[in-house]
Amino acid sequence: AVEAEPSLPGRFLHVIVDEFQDTNSLQDELLSALAPPGTGTLFLVGDLQQSIYRFRHAEPGIFWRRIREAVRDDPESLVELDVTFRSRQAVMDTVNSLFRHIWSDGVARSIEKEFSPLAPPMSREWWPGRQETTIMPFELILPDSDDLTPKAKTGDLRIAAMRTLADRILEAVGSGATVWDSDGKGSFAPRPVTFRDFAVLVPSRAIYDQIEEVFIEERGIPTYF
Repeated sequence: AVEAEPSLPGRFLHVIVDEFQDTNSLQDELLSALAPPGTGTLFLVGDLQQSIYRFRHAEPGIFWRRIREAVRDDPESLVELDVTFRSRQAVMDTVNSLFRHIWSDGVARSIEKEFSPLAPPMSREWWPGRQETTIMPFELILPDSDDLTPKAKTGDLRIAAMRTLADRILEAVGSGATVWDSDGKGSFAPRPVTFRDFAVLVPSRAIYDQIEEVFIEERGIPTYF
C-alpha cells in the first residue's frame, strides 16, 4: 500500500503505536515505510514484559532495538513508567518475584535488558491506607469433590457453584469487609463493601437461570442482569 501510494509517508505528522511490544517484523517494516526518519513524530508505547503474541510472530527484540536507537539519538526520548496504581503491594511483590525469574530465563536471553520491577506510588499519601482494605483481591473457588461425579449434570454443578459464590458474597457484606473507593469529595478511603460492588461474569446467558434461582430466590441477593 505504501509503495502504491508514495505520498503516504509524508501525510502523517504524528504516528502513534500502542502495545508495540507485540509487533512482528512485517508490521515493523510497514511502520518504517509509513513513518521514515525525519518525516514526523513516531510515538511508541509498550512494555517488553507484557509481550504475549509470540504465536503471531511478535518479536520483543524489535521494540528493544527501537528503544536503543531512540536513546542513542536523544536520551530524553525514552520515558519509563514503572509506577503502577492498579495493584496492592502484596500483588506487586508476588508478580515481581515470579516474573523476575521468568524474564531472566526466557525473554532476556535475546534482549540485553534487565527486569524492571513494578513500583508502588509511595509518594501518594493515600497509598498506605489502600493496603488496609480487608476484602480478598483474588480468591479461587473450586467445586466440592462430592459434586464432581460422573453422573453430575451441568445444571447441578452450576447451581453448586452459584451457591458457593453467593455465600461468599453474603459473608463479605455481612462481616463488614472493606473496599477502597472515592468518598465523593476527591479523596479515597476504605468503606464497607455492598452488594453493588460485585459483578458476576459468565460465559453465556445460559447460566442466568441458575444465578436467578440461587441469588434471588434462595439467598435474597439483589441482582440485576
